[in-house]
Amino acid sequence: MEVSNSPYFALAELVHQFQQGHVEVAHYHDALDTATGFLDRWAQGLSRMKVPDSYPDGEVLVEAGRTGLEHLYAAVEMLRRLPDEPGVAEDALAEAEAGHDLLVKLLEVNLEKKEEFAEAVQEARYYGEE
Repeated sequence: MEVSNSPYFALAELVHQFQQGHVEVAHYHDALDTATGFLDRWAQGLSRMKVPDSYPDGEVLVEAGRTGLEHLYAAVEMLRRLPDEPGVAEDALAEAEAGHDLLVKLLEVNLEKKEEFAEAVQEARYYGEE
């Protein structure tokens, strides 16, 4: 699943722009602050996510989402050191990618469950018309 607005892709592009000299240090740190705010909003949404009793694996997936966010937060903190430690970029982006992969899995399963629910509603409507 391609999630182009993922924090991973945003961080990777920011690092690239910084390394190319297109972003000044102050703006780079501002962008990392913005990324942290974005992650905070995702964390709030995840904390409000309710797992239905009929889906026992749901709690495991939500926990995986939390772990994914932890990886992304860690990546942002690592990237704060990039202006002084250029070598940190590779490890930080690997950390961000690990978080991205977990969040994508959560989104994929969530989308799959929504589709199953929509199909069940359509089927119920069909049988209700007979």
